[in-house]
Amino acid sequence: MSAAMFTIYKGLLVDRLPVADQDRLVIMHPLDRSGTHLDVPFAYLKEIRRDSSVFTAVAGVYHRTAIPNPFTIGTKSVSLATSVVSANFFNTLGARPIAGRLIPMKTATPERC
Repeated sequence: MSAAMFTIYKGLLVDRLPVADQDRLVIMHPLDRSGTHLDVPFAYLKEIRRDSSVFTAVAGVYHRTAIPNPFTIGTKSVSLATSVVSANFFNTLGARPIAGRLIPMKTATPERC
Protein backbone atom coordinates (compact mmCIF):
# COMPACT_ATOMS: atom_id res chain seq x y z
CA MET A 1 0.00 0.00 0.00
CA SER A 2 2.76 2.47 0.90
CA ALA A 3 4.53 1.77 -2.41
CA ALA A 4 1.36 2.67 -4.30
CA MET A 5 0.91 5.88 -2.31
CA PHE A 6 4.55 6.85 -2.88
CA THR A 7 4.18 6.23 -6.63
CA ILE A 8 1.13 8.51 -6.75
CA TYR A 9 2.85 11.17 -4.60
CA LYS A 10 6.00 11.05 -6.73
CA GLY A 11 4.07 11.15 -10.00
CA LEU A 12 1.85 14.06 -8.99
CA LEU A 13 4.02 16.22 -6.76
CA VAL A 14 7.71 15.41 -7.22
CA ASP A 15 8.24 14.66 -10.92
CA ARG A 16 8.10 17.53 -13.34
CA LEU A 17 5.46 17.66 -16.04
CA PRO A 18 6.72 16.60 -19.48
CA VAL A 19 6.43 20.14 -20.92
CA ALA A 20 9.02 22.66 -22.06
CA ASP A 21 9.88 25.56 -19.71
CA GLN A 22 7.63 24.34 -16.90
CA ASP A 23 8.93 27.11 -14.65
CA ARG A 24 7.40 29.66 -17.06
CA LEU A 25 4.01 27.92 -17.40
CA VAL A 26 0.98 29.74 -15.98
CA ILE A 27 -2.38 28.05 -15.60
CA MET A 28 -5.34 30.36 -15.17
CA HIS A 29 -8.80 29.25 -14.09
CA PRO A 30 -11.64 31.73 -13.81
CA LEU A 31 -13.91 30.97 -10.86
CA ASP A 32 -17.61 31.47 -10.44
CA ARG A 33 -19.06 32.95 -7.23
CA SER A 34 -19.07 29.54 -5.51
CA GLY A 35 -15.38 28.94 -6.31
CA THR A 36 -15.96 26.38 -9.06
CA HIS A 37 -13.36 26.38 -11.84
CA LEU A 38 -14.70 27.52 -15.20
CA ASP A 39 -13.29 27.03 -18.67
CA VAL A 40 -12.22 30.11 -20.63
CA PRO A 41 -14.31 30.23 -23.83
CA PHE A 42 -12.11 29.85 -26.91
CA ALA A 43 -13.38 33.19 -28.22
CA TYR A 44 -11.63 34.91 -25.29
CA LEU A 45 -8.28 33.26 -26.08
CA LYS A 46 -7.94 35.34 -29.23
CA GLU A 47 -8.52 38.52 -27.19
CA ILE A 48 -6.06 37.47 -24.48
CA ARG A 49 -3.42 36.69 -27.15
CA ARG A 50 -4.01 40.02 -28.88
CA ASP A 51 -4.11 42.19 -25.75
CA SER A 52 -1.36 40.57 -23.66
CA SER A 53 2.23 41.72 -23.71
CA VAL A 54 3.10 39.34 -20.85
CA PHE A 55 2.45 35.92 -22.37
CA THR A 56 4.54 34.34 -25.12
CA ALA A 57 1.66 32.02 -26.06
CA VAL A 58 -1.89 31.40 -24.89
CA ALA A 59 -3.65 28.05 -25.24
CA GLY A 60 -6.87 26.68 -23.86
CA VAL A 61 -8.72 23.56 -22.78
CA TYR A 62 -12.47 23.14 -22.73
CA HIS A 63 -13.61 20.22 -20.56
CA ARG A 64 -16.65 18.48 -21.95
CA THR A 65 -17.48 16.39 -18.88
CA ALA A 66 -21.14 17.37 -19.09
CA ILE A 67 -21.33 15.75 -22.54
CA PRO A 68 -20.15 12.13 -22.15
CA ASN A 69 -19.07 10.40 -25.34
CA PRO A 70 -19.98 6.72 -25.66
CA PHE A 71 -17.08 4.46 -26.62
CA THR A 72 -17.57 0.79 -27.47
CA ILE A 73 -15.05 -1.92 -26.63
CA GLY A 74 -16.39 -5.16 -28.08
CA THR A 75 -19.90 -5.43 -26.68
CA LYS A 76 -19.20 -3.17 -23.71
CA SER A 77 -20.11 0.53 -23.89
CA VAL A 78 -18.09 2.99 -21.81
CA SER A 79 -18.83 6.68 -21.34
CA LEU A 80 -15.73 8.87 -21.68
CA ALA A 81 -15.33 12.45 -20.51
CA THR A 82 -13.51 14.41 -23.19
CA SER A 83 -11.75 17.73 -23.56
CA VAL A 84 -11.17 19.99 -26.55
CA VAL A 85 -7.92 21.96 -26.83
CA SER A 86 -6.98 24.99 -28.90
CA ALA A 87 -4.92 24.28 -32.01
CA ASN A 88 -1.73 25.64 -30.46
CA PHE A 89 -2.11 23.74 -27.16
CA PHE A 90 0.62 21.13 -27.75
CA ASN A 91 3.00 23.61 -29.37
CA THR A 92 2.56 25.97 -26.40
CA LEU A 93 3.53 23.16 -24.01
CA GLY A 94 6.45 22.11 -26.22
CA ALA A 95 4.91 18.64 -26.61
CA ARG A 96 5.85 16.56 -29.62
CA PRO A 97 4.01 13.45 -30.78
CA ILE A 98 5.73 10.09 -30.42
CA ALA A 99 4.00 8.98 -33.61
CA GLY A 100 1.89 10.82 -36.14
CA ARG A 101 1.49 14.59 -36.14
CA LEU A 102 -0.15 17.38 -34.20
CA ILE A 103 -3.25 19.37 -35.12
CA PRO A 104 -2.50 21.48 -38.23
CA MET A 105 -2.76 25.17 -37.27
CA LYS A 106 -4.43 26.23 -40.52
CA THR A 107 -7.35 23.79 -40.25
CA ALA A 108 -8.10 23.81 -36.51
CA THR A 109 -8.38 27.17 -34.81
CA PRO A 110 -9.83 28.05 -31.41
CA GLU A 111 -12.77 29.68 -33.14
CA ARG A 112 -13.65 26.37 -34.82
CA CYS A 113 -13.29 24.19 -31.71
